[in-house]
Formats: sequence, C-alpha cells, structure tokens
Amino acid sequence: MWISKEGVEVIVMDSVEKLEKLSGAKVFDLHRQNIDHITVPSTRGPEFGVLRRIDDVFDCWFASGSMPYAYIHYPFENVELFEKKIPGLFVAEGLDQTRGWFYTLMVLSIALLGAPAFRNLICSGLVLAKDGKKMSKRLKNYPSPMKSLMTTGLSKMSFSHGIMHIGSLFRMQKDLSVKVVPYLLKFLDNLTNVYM
Repeated sequence: MWISKEGVEVIVMDSVEKLEKLSGAKVFDLHRQNIDHITVPSTRGPEFGVLRRIDDVFDCWFASGSMPYAYIHYPFENVELFEKKIPGLFVAEGLDQTRGWFYTLMVLSIALLGAPAFRNLICSGLVLAKDGKKMSKRLKNYPSPMKSLMTTGLSKMSFSHGIMHIGSLFRMQKDLSVKVVPYLLKFLDNLTNVYM
C-alpha cells in the first residue's frame, strides 16, 4: 500500500504492472529493500507530493492460510468443487508451521465458513542443530548446505530427512545416516502396522 504523508490518499498495489505504471520505476524484486524507495505521484497534483509504501507488511501467513480458497479462485469460480473438498482430509507440515500456516488455515476457515479447514494433521519434528536448538536463519546455527552436500552426498542428505517424522530427537552429526537408520526403520515398521 502506498499512502500520502497526511494519510488522505491510499493506493493498493495489486500487481507489479500497476506499481510500475504509477511510479514510472521498473520493478525486478518485491522484497522491501528493493521497493521502499519507489514513490508514486499524488493523483491530486504535484503540490500534494508523493505517496510512499507503508512501513507495515501484511502477515504473509494470511496468504498461505488462504490457499484452500485462492488456488481454485473460490468463491468466484469452482464453488461446487470447493464445497466437496473442504474441510481437507489432512495437512502435513513441520512443527515450525504451528503458529503460522496451521493457525491461519484454521482461523480463516472458522471465520469464513464456520468450520475447520482440515480434519487431520500430520506434524513432523525438526532436525536440530548441534547445540540442540532448532536450526534457524536468525541464529545462524545450521551447517552450510553446500558443504554438507559436498561432504555427505545427496543420497545421505535425502535419506536423513526421514528422521523429521520421528520427531525432534536428533542433532546434526557428521554422518547423520548411521544414527538414523535404526529409528527410521522402526518408524516405517510402525507406519506399516498402522496403515496396512
């Protein structure tokens, strides 16, 4: 949203094309640091100055939580299809999505439909950093993906991702697959017993 200094004039940018047309600037990347400098001339005349992007960023989880509706353009299209598919049978994601995606899916569904967004939830654990904390960009406590790929190899890295389903029990090791195999096999055996 671009707004005038006194807050009288507000323009919601619903496309890159609109932002480029109104500002006269070429937009290559929508991240804040690449668009914060772009201004839009006031439609009331040059004496009213320019509109600038608001500081606040609308929570991106709102868009993610809107997925069940947005991907089929409901309620503007596919009403019958949507009503057959909601609530979803299950969603599956990591524990780190609890406050974001799971929550927003449920809040929007209850608010819009008066019903839950999903019937079942499969929530996997996390591979922890060496220090036992969740690997995080903020904490920078994760190994270099390229270094891990070069030293461990793609097959072992892919195989080790199976441990996320067991829970947040493991810390990154030099050779994670050796420690994981027994647990992964046990998990797969339990899964087979439940679903077969």
